[in-house]
Amino acid sequence: MKFIVTESQIRKFNKENLNKGKFGDAIEQIILTYLEPSSICDMAVFQSENDKDFYIGLIIFNGPSRYDLGGKLEKFVKQFIPLNIMIMVSDADCDSKE
Repeated sequence: MKFIVTESQIRKFNKENLNKGKFGDAIEQIILTYLEPSSICDMAVFQSENDKDFYIGLIIFNGPSRYDLGGKLEKFVKQFIPLNIMIMVSDADCDSKE
């Protein structure tokens, strides 16, 4: 089966069956204190299935982001909640009407 994905379809995450775990919502709030809400197209934070102490954060950033934004966010979150986290940032144009 083939899927064609357009850029407009990757501006939002499907969060239907997302396991946020114990700290997912708190991590999202911490990220929102670091970044302006208008700079985020969408964000998903979830707990790893294999390691319950590991969280993954995915951010679709509105416009170009700094190359080291993911690492800076990881350090910032760890100041509040000492856990293993990996944050990946992808750039997009949220306001584009394609």
